[in-house]
Amino acid sequence: MNMLSNPALREIQPGRTAPPWMAPWRGDAIAASEPFCAGISAADRILRQTRQVALGRHRSTRTHVHNARCAYVLFHRSSVRMRTDSGDEEIATPLHVSLHAPGEIHAREALNEEGDDCDFIAVAPELLQRLRMCPAGGRAADESLFPSGPCETTPEIFLARRRLFSAASRQYATLNSRQIDAAVERLLALVVERASARHRFMQGQVRANRGRRMQLVEDAKTIVAREYQTDLTAMGLARRLHCSTAYLSRTFHAATGFRLVDYRHELRLRRAAYLIEQANAEIGEIAVRVGFASHSHFSSAFHRRFGITPSAYLNPAA
Repeated sequence: MNMLSNPALREIQPGRTAPPWMAPWRGDAIAASEPFCAGISAADRILRQTRQVALGRHRSTRTHVHNARCAYVLFHRSSVRMRTDSGDEEIATPLHVSLHAPGEIHAREALNEEGDDCDFIAVAPELLQRLRMCPAGGRAADESLFPSGPCETTPEIFLARRRLFSAASRQYATLNSRQIDAAVERLLALVVERASARHRFMQGQVRANRGRRMQLVEDAKTIVAREYQTDLTAMGLARRLHCSTAYLSRTFHAATGFRLVDYRHELRLRRAAYLIEQANAEIGEIAVRVGFASHSHFSSAFHRRFGITPSAYLNPAA
C-alpha cells in the first residue's frame, strides 16, 4: 500500500501545512539569513550545528515519518524497517548508513525493543553539491552520487563517525565550526563513495528475479536483526525462509558483500560498540548481551575488526 495513504504521511505531503515538529529550527549560532534549515522532531536532539551541517541523535519507540527538508545521512544504532512513499522497503541495522535526498519522505519502524535509534547529519545544499562532484572529473554528477537508501559501512566509516560525534558531544567543544564542517565533509565523502558503489552494483544486477531475490535478502536481514544474539545458523535461517542454504548464502553474499555468519558477527560488534558509547554497562555485560561467549572473546574480535580495544573505543580522545 502506498505510504501516502497513511494519515501521518498525508500530513507532510507537499502543499499541506507541516505538523509542528516540522517547523524550521534555528540555533543561536546561526544567523537569520542562513539558507540552511532542517526539520526535527521531539525525538531529535541537536549536538552541534554550523552553517553547513547539523549533527544530532534521534531516539523513538514508535514508527517515525520523516520528510527530508535537506539531505540527511543516518548512522543506525538499532535495526529498523525503512519504507518510502514509492512502496520500497529495506532493512537498516547498525551495519548500515542510509542517505536521504532533499524532499524524500520515508518511515522507520523499529524491529525490536531497541527502538529507532540513530545518529544523523543534516547537510546544507552547498555541501551536498560539493559531494556530488566527481573526484576525478570535477564535473557535477547525477543524483546517483547521493543515492537514497541504506548501505553497509566499512570500519573506517564507523570509526570516523565515532570520533566526530564524540567530539561534537563534549560539553566543552574541542572542534570549532570550521573543523566540524571539514570533518563532516571527509566522512560524507567516504559514505557517498560507498553508497554509490552499492547503487551501481544494484543497478547492474540482472533484472530477472531480482525483486524475489532482494525480498529474500530483506527477509533474512529482518530475522538476523531481531535474533543476532542467538545461535541462529544459516541452515536454520534457510529452513525458515523455505529455500536451500546454498541459495540463501549465495544470494545474501551477492547483495550485501557478507557471508551470513559474518553479517551476524559484524552486527553483534557494531551494536556492542554503540552500547559501549552509552557507558551505562560493563563491557563484559555488553559482550554477553549481544551474543559473545565471554569478555575476552568479544575484546579480541573487536580488536581484530577495528584495530583498537573496546576500552580505547570508549575513550577516543584519550
